[in-house]
Amino acid sequence: MSFSPSPRLMVLDSVKRLLLVLTFVAVASTTVRLNKHLMHEGRFPFPVALAWLKMACASTITLALFGIRPGLFPTLSSLEGRELSALKWFLPIGCAGAVSFFASYWVYLYCSVTFSQFMKEGNVAITFMLSCLIGLQSLSPLRVLIVACVIGGAAMAVVGELHIAWTGFFIQLVAQLAECLYVVMGEAVIGGGGLRLDPLSFSLLSALSCLAALFVGLVATWSPLIPHAAALWWPHLLATVLLASALNFLLPYILKEISAMGFMLAGIVRDITLVAFSWAYAHEVVSSAQWCGFALSLTGVCAWSLLEASPDSSECGTRKQLKVPSERTLLRPALEQIKDGKP
Repeated sequence: MSFSPSPRLMVLDSVKRLLLVLTFVAVASTTVRLNKHLMHEGRFPFPVALAWLKMACASTITLALFGIRPGLFPTLSSLEGRELSALKWFLPIGCAGAVSFFASYWVYLYCSVTFSQFMKEGNVAITFMLSCLIGLQSLSPLRVLIVACVIGGAAMAVVGELHIAWTGFFIQLVAQLAECLYVVMGEAVIGGGGLRLDPLSFSLLSALSCLAALFVGLVATWSPLIPHAAALWWPHLLATVLLASALNFLLPYILKEISAMGFMLAGIVRDITLVAFSWAYAHEVVSSAQWCGFALSLTGVCAWSLLEASPDSSECGTRKQLKVPSERTLLRPALEQIKDGKP
């Protein structure tokens, strides 16, 4: 006998997802503005050091939680005897996460928050492509049309920038590619096609792998000015580090509830919030073409939300049930596409 959830349970589930998204938007928006404030030549212009500090804090908190309540990490013990398989997943996850984190801070030395957020609309296309390649999404004309609408709006917003800093443009592009790869692999690991980890176990292992990769970068880019700058700006550093730790816990839960594609669309809502705040209160310049592009992107977001909310639609069901291929088979298509530079 099939079980149909009651309307009350469906409403509670929708409220839970909405609260997750709103919390993510608030925490992420505040973190971005703090990062932009710190990434200034006269403050703390050390993106790798900032990323390492945040990941060290997240790793410490997660390890402490594991020591106090190991029962919150129920699937971690299932990796015994599968350490090599876990390494095959978390080595690329750690490297992708490290590049994404420090590059997303580095870009603020060259670009405004608004321009960075406009470019991030392209994450929808990148994530959709990667998700289709490894079987987390299925192609359909309607989905492609909606994604094209979102990307078209993002392109209008980027082209409408009055003063483009090309160095910042390419740094942001690298950050986005790494972020999308990190998120898609994260969903695969948590889902049935990967290691089937619970969210906290994924947080612990991904934080440690990112921390190791960032440590290599920190040693390579070390400056004797870092301790002095950290002593001067420690209250701001503490605030942004704690907020980043909160995001590290939120991410796997959001991936589990709304998928990698849904996470990227929630990121667009965050971007709109950031642009509006940066324009109104930080006095960053936004042209008419950029506002039009943002409106078009928002239209695409709303269309996607309506599509997912319609259980009777033949186009719904954005996540496919994964078969259980090997990790090598699952990762190879996405990694080869990125390596070859194919669209």
